[in-house]
Amino acid sequence: MMKRQRAFKPLTLKVSSIADAAARQAIETLFDRFNVERARSNEAARKAALADAESSIAMQQARMAFVQLLLEAGAHLDPIRGEQTWTAYRKDGEILFECPFTEVDLRNAMRVQRANVDQATRQAGGAERLYEGDDDEDQNQTIGFSGSSARQGH
Repeated sequence: MMKRQRAFKPLTLKVSSIADAAARQAIETLFDRFNVERARSNEAARKAALADAESSIAMQQARMAFVQLLLEAGAHLDPIRGEQTWTAYRKDGEILFECPFTEVDLRNAMRVQRANVDQATRQAGGAERLYEGDDDEDQNQTIGFSGSSARQGH
């Protein structure tokens, strides 16, 4: 049988080679303590991993319950179907749904951002218009719902 070659040879030391009996005993005692603490550490790490997994499951269940709530509410309140981001809370005993940033708000924010970038570009001596074909052709708001229908609860 051919001898296996290793890239390196580990240095192995035996405690029994220590001449001082008290030092050997101290090392034995500390090694036993290390093993106990290592086992406790492994157990704590596994319990923490289990708690983390249970927390993740609970968070996903809460997310699923919220999606189910939005699906049911969207069946009766049209604006909920038309917007992506909602929050729900209770105020004075009434359940309220709030959309902090509608599609219309997003388009308006993009227009403001484009105008700010265009202005900064002009001030820096850059191109007259940063975006080609940006003649506010997307002004008509045919996608989504109007603000009036949202207020009426339709």
